[in-house]
Formats: sequence, C-alpha cells, structure tokens
Amino acid sequence: MSKPLYLEIYKSLKSKILNGNYPAGSKLPNIATLTEEFSVSKITVEKSMKLLVDDRLITRQKGRGSFVNSDEVALINQENQTKPQKIGFIFTDFYPHYGIDLIKSILDSSSDQYEVLFALTHDQVENEKATIKKFEKENVDGIIVLPARSKYLNSELVQLVIDQFPLVFIDLSIHLDKQFSIKTDNRGAVKAVMRYILENNGPQNISIMYGSSDDIVQHERIQEIKDFCTDQSLRIPKENWISNIYSSPHSFSDNDVSNMVHVLQARPNIHTIFALNYEVAETIKYAAEKINLRIPEDLKIICFDAPKTLYGIPFFTHIQQDETEMGKKALSLLTKLINHEQIVNPTITIPTKLIVGKSFPKHI
Repeated sequence: MSKPLYLEIYKSLKSKILNGNYPAGSKLPNIATLTEEFSVSKITVEKSMKLLVDDRLITRQKGRGSFVNSDEVALINQENQTKPQKIGFIFTDFYPHYGIDLIKSILDSSSDQYEVLFALTHDQVENEKATIKKFEKENVDGIIVLPARSKYLNSELVQLVIDQFPLVFIDLSIHLDKQFSIKTDNRGAVKAVMRYILENNGPQNISIMYGSSDDIVQHERIQEIKDFCTDQSLRIPKENWISNIYSSPHSFSDNDVSNMVHVLQARPNIHTIFALNYEVAETIKYAAEKINLRIPEDLKIICFDAPKTLYGIPFFTHIQQDETEMGKKALSLLTKLINHEQIVNPTITIPTKLIVGKSFPKHI
C-alpha cells in the first residue's frame, strides 16, 4: 500500500528541517498554512506534526506555534518521551441489545497500550463531526468509530479516509479506497436466518420489516436478503417489505406501535417476520399483544440482536454479533495502521451466531 498522506507530509517537513530549510530555532508554518499547502485536513497535519515532536525535531508552544529544536532541547525532550499514544473511540450510544461488550472489549484491550478518549454521539451526525474536531485538537494517533445511522457518511470521516489517517470503522464497509473496517458477516447472518425460516416454517407468508433503507447497514442487509431470494427462487411479495417502522432510531413510541397494529391487521396472511433490528422486533411484539396475536403460535419473529439473558431462553430468536471479537480486531487493525504496517485485508468480517428463542422455536 502507498504511504499515508500524513507520513508524506511528515517526511517532507523532516527533510526541510534536516536540510536547514527550517534552521534550529525557526518557526514552522502554522497548521492552517500547511493544511492549505498540502490540501489535506487539519487532523492529518496534526498527525504529521506529532511525529516531528516524537522525533524531538520540533517543540510546540501553545499560542505561539511550532519551533525547530536545538540539540539541547532535543535531549531534554528525549528524556520525557513517556506518554502513551492516544486514540479516539466514537460510539453512537449505550443500548441494551448491542454495544456494551464491544465497548468493553476495546477499552480492555487498549488499557496497557493507549490513552483512550471515548465519546458518544447519540446517533447524531452533527455530534459525530464535533467529536472528530475535538479529537483533532487532542492530536489523537488514530480513531475507531461506529458511525451514526445515516444514508451517507459524514464529510469529516470521508476526509479522514481520503487523507489516509489511521481510522477503523465498526460494522460498516463503504466503497472508498484505503478504508478499513471490522464488520459483521451480514451475508452469512442473512443466509442463516432465511434458511432457518424455510426449514422451520416454509416459504409462505414471510415479511421483512426494518427501520429505514437509508441506513447503510440496513441497506446492506436488505440487499443480502434480495440476493438470497434470487438464488433460491424465493418470492416475498412487495407489500410484505415494510419500512419506516419507528419514528426515531433506537426507540419506538406508542404511535409506532399503533401503526404496526394497522400493518398486521391489514396483512393477516403474514405468519413469519424477519425484523432487521431489535427495535423493530419489539414494536411488532407490543403490537401483536394489543390485537391478541400469540407469539409464536400466530406470529413468529426473528431479528438481529437482542439483550442478553442471565439465564434461560431469550424471548427473541435472533442473530448475535460477536462484539468482543469485533472490538479486539478493531484495535489490532488500528494499531497496525498507526505503526504503518502492511494491511493485507482492509475489511475483516466477523461471523455471527443464530440464537433460538421463544419468538420462533425450531419446528419439531
């Protein structure tokens, strides 16, 4: 792979320092000037400057700028190189069904190696952008991010990918060169669910329900279902593909449940529902209770993710993502990027498990 842009900038500035273009004691151009000169983001230039600091070639003085070190200052700085590297971890929010083990895995795995700055975006793109700018000021060495649900990736993240800043996405793979991610095997998960449905309830009366196809992850799952149906010559009627189940991500309201009641009443032929995320499954469950539909006798539900149970059988039959392994792999991949190691596979896919619960037991 080609060297990241921040490394190229670092090498250019280092060469000018060693060649005397920037003599000892002189001030380097400011961040804004370097950002414009190299046509990159501020965080990319900050990363380059940090490498110069690590090499004891410059000293950064708050409010004054960056200055080329004399030999004496370089020697003093050499004695103070004890701070751990710093990484940023951006997550959407705390949920009962997803994320706790993933967060714990990354924080536990990084405890002896990095100082971790952790931030929640509450699934808002603007919060995500603000967090990235905050991490720029903190001069983080790399970032792990679970992006907010959106049809498009925010521009700050896209720029980091373009600048080849050490960045690892969780549960997301986009079509950008030099983009690195850890993601769930949605293809394998969808195949497992669809085969389970066919084996235990047959091909009739299936419905697919989801929050929004504008969500990148939801869109991928939808496409995998369509591909499976094509391969298996399975037809799910258009009217049984139902979207916009809830009014806001990661939550549902009484109005959402009322709307689902109308959906179920208008489609009495539906016997099996594949909900592409947990919130949709919960909405269906509450709606079914209101109209006296028994689960699983009258209506079977299978979904992605569900809260873990301390004992016994979980309510929902669901796909369980391996959050612990995702966290470990994300940190390992980021470490390789920070250390400029060769990356053979930019997208690492983590297998899932199908957990059988009460909402759709195996047919006996």
